[in-house]
Amino acid sequence: MSEDDRAAKAARAKAMLKKRQKKAVGGKESGQLASPPPSRSLTPALPGVGGVPSGAGGAADEEKTDFGDVFTPSDGDANWISSLPRAEVPSRTASPAVPPAIVSPTPVKSPLSSQPLNGVHGEEKQESPSERADDGALQNALAQLKSTQATIDSERSRTQELQGRVEELTQESEQVRQRWEEQEREATSHWEKQSQDLQNAINLLVSEKATLTASLEHMEELESDQREKESLLQEEREKSQSLEKRLQALETNSLQLSEDLKQSSAREQELSDKYRELEREHQLLSANLDETQTSSERYQRRVKELEEQIESDDRAEKLEISLKNTQNRADELEFQFSKLKQTHSSVKNEKEALEKQIREHTGNADSWKSKHSELEKTYSSVSEELKSIKREREELLEEKSSLQSQVDFNRNVVKQLQQKISDVSSELAASDRTLQSTQTELRISTRRAEDAERVQKDLQSEGSGLMRSLEEMRTKTVDLTSEKLQLTDRLLALEKGQRERDDIIAQLEESLSEESRTGSEVARLLEETRSRGEKEKMSSAASLNDLQRAYGEIQDELEAARDAARAFETERQSLRQVEARSTQAIERLKADLSQAQADFMDASREVEKYRRVHDDQREFIERIQVEMESLKADLAAKDEELSHAASSFADEVDDPNSGPGSGSGGAHGKEHGRSNSLDKELLGSLRQQHALDMSNAHSTIRALETAVFDAQAKAHNLQKTVTSLEDQLTQLRTAAATASSSSRTPRPFSPGGTSSGSAPSRPSSRAIEAGRRPGAHRSSASSFGVSTSPRTVFDVGLSPETRHKRQVSLSMLKARIESEAAARPPLSASSSLASIPEPATEKGEHQHAHQHARRAQFMDESHVFWCNSCSGDLVIL
Repeated sequence: MSEDDRAAKAARAKAMLKKRQKKAVGGKESGQLASPPPSRSLTPALPGVGGVPSGAGGAADEEKTDFGDVFTPSDGDANWISSLPRAEVPSRTASPAVPPAIVSPTPVKSPLSSQPLNGVHGEEKQESPSERADDGALQNALAQLKSTQATIDSERSRTQELQGRVEELTQESEQVRQRWEEQEREATSHWEKQSQDLQNAINLLVSEKATLTASLEHMEELESDQREKESLLQEEREKSQSLEKRLQALETNSLQLSEDLKQSSAREQELSDKYRELEREHQLLSANLDETQTSSERYQRRVKELEEQIESDDRAEKLEISLKNTQNRADELEFQFSKLKQTHSSVKNEKEALEKQIREHTGNADSWKSKHSELEKTYSSVSEELKSIKREREELLEEKSSLQSQVDFNRNVVKQLQQKISDVSSELAASDRTLQSTQTELRISTRRAEDAERVQKDLQSEGSGLMRSLEEMRTKTVDLTSEKLQLTDRLLALEKGQRERDDIIAQLEESLSEESRTGSEVARLLEETRSRGEKEKMSSAASLNDLQRAYGEIQDELEAARDAARAFETERQSLRQVEARSTQAIERLKADLSQAQADFMDASREVEKYRRVHDDQREFIERIQVEMESLKADLAAKDEELSHAASSFADEVDDPNSGPGSGSGGAHGKEHGRSNSLDKELLGSLRQQHALDMSNAHSTIRALETAVFDAQAKAHNLQKTVTSLEDQLTQLRTAAATASSSSRTPRPFSPGGTSSGSAPSRPSSRAIEAGRRPGAHRSSASSFGVSTSPRTVFDVGLSPETRHKRQVSLSMLKARIESEAAARPPLSASSSLASIPEPATEKGEHQHAHQHARRAQFMDESHVFWCNSCSGDLVIL
């Protein structure tokens, strides 16, 4: 309820109290006027009463004017609150005091005529104390009153006329009362109609309130749905964030895999470089092999030359030894040739395997690049989808905020409407109470016509207030209807926005379901790619680690081989210096070796040709062996002839006088004996010199062959290591699904598989002695100990028959050397040969036994040569 309403009610209550007080005061005055005192009823009229008719007429005119004013709107109706205390009272004219002897006129029953009389009597009552004070003056005035009696009578007739006019006025007042009643009925009907309209408006407002509450409930349901959708959107956002994290992890994995691929390509490049280095070393080794092969051919030609020299000088033992060494060397070269062919084939296979690995790695790199590009495309699409979802989420949040603001505004409007409805209901109740009070007041006004003017004014003021309140209610109803229309418009807009939001939410739900499906597919694809990438990464990492470890071992072995090659080069330089100081034969051999080196560069491109010639060489070696057997038989026959000739010559020397012509024969025998002794000494010196030259040459050749053999053994070990690593790599690739390399059994030809003291197997087993190093034969020969060196691999490839023939020939050579050493007288240190003492121990693995006697020895190693059928130091030439 507003302050104006409270002020209006308070003013209305004050006006009612004042009205009741005035009514009570008017009732007392009317009672006093109705019963005038009897003492003054017969008093004569005063002379100054002549002014009474005028005063009465003026009063009647004023009363008439006031009755007209009752039914016409005045300026005081503008504000009924301010007009209530300013209600005008009818004016009264001053009349002279009536003497007590004058008879009072007959009282008029009309309420309108009693009003001025009441005023006169009131004035007389008020002037009575002055009359008592001026009694003398009144006595003087009696005369004047008598004179004015005639005028009073005339005035009385006039009053009668006025009474008739008053009756007319009463009739007019009755008509006015009837019209007022009609107006009252119309006003009541109008108020009832307005109250009915207000009741209808209240009902409409209640219905609107119900619809608004329903719409609010619907909005709350929509808010709950929106919260659920926000929760779903949050879940999708979390899923998208997890997908982004997975994408970042996959990007890091792809970057790591690309780095690993780059490292693997770099390692492949290094391996290819190492492979080319190994191939160059293999070419160098094959060049050395061809060099030794050409040297063997030259040695064969040298053997033929020596066979021709056997007939001219007595060097059967040396030729047999050189022939045997040449045969051994030919066998060794044959085995080396077969070994080089195997090495070449293995290196070729390794090259093909490495090329295959390079192709596989390039293919894997291309596949990883394609996968990386696909992942980038997937990431870009997912990021775009996430951006669109974020934009839609922001739009939904904005729409939610706007809807929330609208809902809050609607709630505030509803609250205001409820407050206004309560205010209107209170005002209606107040208006009902006011209407009832007006009705009672109208009933009182019908019973009390004398108070019609004041009641009329009060009612008029109250009616104007009611009209103003009605106008205010009309404005309020208009405002309520306008607010209702606005609320209906807003409700329609809200319903429209709600429908649009429902459509947007449905579209978002569809897009979210599609995004969830695509997100699940993307997650599944990402999981598959991640698992596949992890598996490939683990397998590639394992293979790369194995390759790195294997290549590290190969690098170490290559470094060792390079060190050995450098040592071999230094030794070779020293040997070349020794060869420079040697004899012309060694110089020719050096020239032949240099020529063989030059020929080897051409022969490296003719490996295929040597493969075809291999069978011819084998047949040639067999023919040489047959010729060697025949030469051995010839040598034995010649030895017998020489021994027979020597014995006959000794008999002739012992018996110079035998036979005819003893004198001349004796002189001739002495001369012949001196020539024979000179020949023997010359022959012995030549033998010693030749033996020294041959021993130096053979020792140099053996040292070179041993170095070549050690280098080939190391190359073979490296080849076996590479082959084992390739096998391990193949096993790792087959076991890539398990992501862990299990323990693998070593291959039968893995490096280090044979002990340092055991004899090597056949070339087909591809196993070789691991403890053999350059200079082993020299250390063994210089130690003079019991330690033996293992049987070389050159002897393994020979047939048992050839090996037995070799053993028999060596045994015969040893026996011949020992017999000649025993039969020959001891020579000086400068002209005699000695042999290194050999222990009498026998090895169980030999098929023949050597009995080496302890003799004086040389202090160098240049005279030692090897036997392919035994393990110890055998012969010093």
